[in-house]
Amino acid sequence: MSTTLDETPSTAKWWTYPFAVFQTNLQEIDAGLDVEAALDAIQAHGANAWLLNTGGIISNFPTELPFQTRNPHLEERPSGDLVGDAVEAAHRRGVRVIARFDLSKVAAPIAAAHPEWCFRTHDGEPQVYNDLWSMCPSAGYYQERSFDIIDEVLDRYPIDGVFFNWFNFNIIDYSRKLYGVCHCAACVRRYRQWSHGESLPVDTRSAEIRTWSRFTAEVLADLNTRITAHIHARAEDVLVVLGKQAHMRYAESNKMFGRDLWPHRTGEDVSELRHHEPPVPALVNSVSFVDMPYRMAGEEPSHFAQYLIQGIARGGMPSTYIMGAPGRIPYPSLEAAGEITRFFRRHEDDVYGRLAPAARIALVKAPPAQLGSAASEEYHGTYSMLQRAQRPFDVIPLDQIAQLEAAGRLARFDLIVLPDVGALESQAAALDAYVRAGGNVLTTGASGFTEDGTAEMRTSPAHARVGDIRCGQDLWSTYATLAPQDRAASHHFDAPIVPVLGKLHDCAWADSTLRQGVMLPPAPFGPPEKAYGHLPSEEPAYGSLPDPGGGSVTVLPWTIGQSYREIETTPPQEMFLRIVDAAAPPRLRFDAPENVEAIVGTAGDDLIIHLVNLTGASRRGFRPPVAVTGLRVELPETTRDLRADALVAGVPLDAGVGGVLELGTLRDFEVLRIRGAASLA
Repeated sequence: MSTTLDETPSTAKWWTYPFAVFQTNLQEIDAGLDVEAALDAIQAHGANAWLLNTGGIISNFPTELPFQTRNPHLEERPSGDLVGDAVEAAHRRGVRVIARFDLSKVAAPIAAAHPEWCFRTHDGEPQVYNDLWSMCPSAGYYQERSFDIIDEVLDRYPIDGVFFNWFNFNIIDYSRKLYGVCHCAACVRRYRQWSHGESLPVDTRSAEIRTWSRFTAEVLADLNTRITAHIHARAEDVLVVLGKQAHMRYAESNKMFGRDLWPHRTGEDVSELRHHEPPVPALVNSVSFVDMPYRMAGEEPSHFAQYLIQGIARGGMPSTYIMGAPGRIPYPSLEAAGEITRFFRRHEDDVYGRLAPAARIALVKAPPAQLGSAASEEYHGTYSMLQRAQRPFDVIPLDQIAQLEAAGRLARFDLIVLPDVGALESQAAALDAYVRAGGNVLTTGASGFTEDGTAEMRTSPAHARVGDIRCGQDLWSTYATLAPQDRAASHHFDAPIVPVLGKLHDCAWADSTLRQGVMLPPAPFGPPEKAYGHLPSEEPAYGSLPDPGGGSVTVLPWTIGQSYREIETTPPQEMFLRIVDAAAPPRLRFDAPENVEAIVGTAGDDLIIHLVNLTGASRRGFRPPVAVTGLRVELPETTRDLRADALVAGVPLDAGVGGVLELGTLRDFEVLRIRGAASLA
């Protein structure tokens, strides 16, 4: 675990080998930081990289640039240079330093000298917070001066990486005040040119905001690419953490008070980041306090542990983020975080240095419907149905499907699930190619239909949507069923009967469609004396179309995930799993409670299974989990003798004649390594 700076493979960049980060997000009063004491804490934690505030809002070194603010407390240091002292001490001890920059804001005198750099609302007002003025990525501070800021640091210090915080268009501030879209002169000019004469949107709830989001993504992507190339030209061995064009993709695991818990958020984020093209490592930075307004309120240790466990299980590099100098603010989660970080470091070589996702089911995640909104209820519902049934899956982003198909990275999936993702646009042809090569696709809701109702996939059993999309109260008392309901006229019904919530539409089906089940349109549901009258319609519960290439497409024209999410009963999940298991028959079987998540990967020739204990999940966070006993993992039949280890418990496991692994007690998590069994995933 004591890897030095020279021990990473000479043919690879250092960040392609596992590492663990400790971030000290320093306040300006920390300029006198004892770097040796800080490094003691960082190394005891198990980290071998230090994410250190360097420049931007405050420079923790004696900057000479007129558009940077030197930390006034640097005079407390004999050297007057915190960054220089930190880099020298860290490298002497084998710890890498990643320089943190925040270009989002500047001090008032800099803003007064360069008002053209500043964010402006549609009526010309600036965004000012705690006497700091927000900068716009379209304007000169980001577009030009950021290169000078980076160069000054590269000229002075042999840093190992560069990280950019809040590198975005800031429509809200720290107090969650909504300012809206920036209307500075640079934004107005760039957007008009980009959109061929359109004006910037004002209302963030308008349909035009999706177009603006594409514009801002392109502005940032261009800037990201240029900054990364600039740094590489100067120092090719410096890691750049900055957007999708850099060496490493980044997620932050945090909590926001007032927001209900989505217990899988960290694992979901990392899985999505791992499925971009080209593939690069992912870093998950875990926040040790409960929310930005309460930076001294430490996160619950069990909650913080989930950040790190889910992150490393999906192949992310772990990072622990505290405020200030280590030890100055009490963070009770650091002990648990250190245990997980040190476990990660102990298994760098045998697991995490080679860990690759290996699930045979892909769940597609679409961009949110509105700026700043969460993923859809349909997505969350399908995620939960798969997870609770221990059907291992990976998350792939909708906008990456074509690139993943072109790179051959969809071929390992038996099934791709698209949960009400809407129009596919350029991704449709890639999915058709995947189906013709033998892959299976399951769509729910409006997935794969254009706004006018045309089906986008040529391999789909549905040619078009017919009529309007029904939703809300128009769906109340609607059901889907796989039974023929031959006795419905006499008011007798057979299971299963699945309530339909969310969205439903009819389809024009291909003649060769395999129709499954029927829909039961609404009938009166009140008062009870009048609550009867359901009769089967001509519409199936879902339709499937086998492809000559061996694949298939199943269209479920309603939101089965939202139906499950709203009521959480078994029938929606059973119907969903019937479709899933037909397309991707389970190879690994888990005898475990539904609040144990199974994540499957490979490390070279070895099969790696992470089992994550989610029993502590509550409304707003994770409490200590309940210990789970009696877990069993049934492996596919094989003639080979399998050697397995439970790495957290530190014990070997006997697969026996039947290929069954019986575990001891599952506390927070367990990692199973089955040697030579990667092909069984």
